[in-house]
Amino acid sequence: MLSEAFRHEHRLALRNPVRGLLLSRLEFSNSSSVRRADIIAPWHEILVCLGGECMVQRARDASPRLIREGTIVGLNPGERYNEEHFTSGAAGVLVTFGLRDLEALGIADFVFGDGAIEDEAFVQAVREIVRADGETEPGEALRDLLQALTGRHGVAIPADKLFAVKREIDKNPHAPLYVAQLAEMANMHPETFTRAFARRFGITPIRYRLHRRLLEAAHLLLTEPHMLVSDVATRVGFEDLRFFHRSFRGRSGISPAAYRQWFSEAAQGRRRASGIPPKAGSSSSGEAAA
Repeated sequence: MLSEAFRHEHRLALRNPVRGLLLSRLEFSNSSSVRRADIIAPWHEILVCLGGECMVQRARDASPRLIREGTIVGLNPGERYNEEHFTSGAAGVLVTFGLRDLEALGIADFVFGDGAIEDEAFVQAVREIVRADGETEPGEALRDLLQALTGRHGVAIPADKLFAVKREIDKNPHAPLYVAQLAEMANMHPETFTRAFARRFGITPIRYRLHRRLLEAAHLLLTEPHMLVSDVATRVGFEDLRFFHRSFRGRSGISPAAYRQWFSEAAQGRRRASGIPPKAGSSSSGEAAA
């Protein structure tokens, strides 16, 4: 939920510096702890704290894990977690790398282990990226860094039918695939497949597909500012526009148009604060007709 207090004390910047990667930077100034509960990692995520106090508790963790400045936490696709953050001094910064397409990034399938990741070279590179603030894109150098990080701290996974189905949903969340078709991919009876998928990933396949569609919609709302909300809904697989609005509001707390507007205004505010002029043709209103 994006509460009024959250919107006032937070600024979020999103970029796609290389194909297959979503890079986000959350700046926060709240002195009281803000908790985001029951988040589902849509893909592999790498969290790096560069300031403030951050805590992450994954479903497999017995207790919250404090992410100290310079510490890295890896999340696997579909993993549920809670996140808290606050700062007692200067603004805190939490940088997240979303590995949306491993193949495009040249990374083999893998999973992160349980422990926190210590990698000073990667943290220093992240600091440089934040310092550049989008004026220059790291491109191939960033892809090389991600390949090295996942190679050192990830564990290769063997072929797995349930994981293969999940990957199919990840790659094509818009596809009109129903339980029977997904179960056929896994060579299972639909009811057996649904139970096995839920045991493995903590969510039913249909709810996971809905979650992935909403994430893709959120991504399009921010990266395609002139696309109509109705077209966004259709692009990600929603046939019922009202159901899309209801589902999006239920997940984020605001409508798709308001979501786009808030992040557009947050980005404009960040540019004004840093002295960077708005991009030509950009608007802070972020309106979208459905």
